[in-house]
Amino acid sequence: VPLPCQALDHATGWLAALGALGAVLQQHRHGGSWTVDVSLAATAAWLTSFGTWDRTDLADPTAADLADLLADTPSPFGTLRHVPVPGALPAIWIVRRCTRLGS
Repeated sequence: VPLPCQALDHATGWLAALGALGAVLQQHRHGGSWTVDVSLAATAAWLTSFGTWDRTDLADPTAADLADLLADTPSPFGTLRHVPVPGALPAIWIVRRCTRLGS
């Protein structure tokens, strides 16, 4: 059964963005260039560590089901409806993998 969202891809993308911010912070504090390693396999292991919910009888969500999961943000192009940034990413999990290039 296809997932209603690609949690692995989304979570890895959020972690990569967080890692990029961590690298910029490290560059600001210590100078130099920094690299961040993000792994789909490591993210999959982390996500599966939360356990599974084996349900295949669930209906596809409706727009009303998702309304409280979305945010509206004004922009020069009009109001944007989007999934907000997750509030509790494991920042230390990715920042530990932020290493200075050449080290």
